[in-house]
Amino acid sequence: MKELANDWVERAEEDYRVSKIVLRTDDFASSGAFHAHQCAEKYLKAFLVNADVPPPKTHNLRELNSMCAEVDPEFWEIDESLHFLNPFSTASRYPGMRINIQDAREAVKHAEKVRDFVKRKLGLEGV
Repeated sequence: MKELANDWVERAEEDYRVSKIVLRTDDFASSGAFHAHQCAEKYLKAFLVNADVPPPKTHNLRELNSMCAEVDPEFWEIDESLHFLNPFSTASRYPGMRINIQDAREAVKHAEKVRDFVKRKLGLEGV
């Protein structure tokens, strides 16, 4: 795997761990959902970088997935998870969006699905 792709994976894993930690309490639902989104975003960007496709500066998971699917059409398999996660990007960090703990837990489950899928595509199963 390319070094820059590995850097994206390391940051994605950090967001994944943070999402799991903050869900240990019901007090930080928006942070859990946000970090779940960030985990998925960074894994998609890792895949793109590894495929020599420069990722755009976007938080739109479905846009990123379309780019990934141009390289590997199997990426459409995770589109439903990305659709669920997409609203939890940076906009979720500002007032006006209410995120309950059930949504945050569901977001982490979707992030795990994306994480496992992309890790397999990058040859990182079991890592």
